[in-house]
Amino acid sequence: MSIILDALRRERGKQMPDRSPNPAQTDAVLHTLGYGHLKPTTPLNRLKRVLGYLALAVVLMMVLWFVVTWLTHGV
Repeated sequence: MSIILDALRRERGKQMPDRSPNPAQTDAVLHTLGYGHLKPTTPLNRLKRVLGYLALAVVLMMVLWFVVTWLTHGV
């Protein structure tokens, strides 16, 4: 137990991983995992996001309208 406590009390410098000297390799790994093609700042992706939010808002408004109609006519 004392060996574990001694190891925990010892000051260790933060061991940071070395930065990859080859950013192309990092990009290739991200692309392989499916993250390489996503660029959220492109105008097309912005349009898709806005249209998605608009569709979600329409669906929520329809659900709210249905609930209000059901509550007022059901009582």
